[in-house]
Amino acid sequence: MAQFPKNSNFFDYLLYALAGSVFLVMSYSFILWLQF
Repeated sequence: MAQFPKNSNFFDYLLYALAGSVFLVMSYSFILWLQF
């Protein structure tokens, strides 16, 4: 893999936060879909 810049931890955190938010939204909408 290519070398990341010094602030790669920030990008890793941003990526994990984005993936987590997408997962939370998907699970929330799935729960709402199951209720109705």
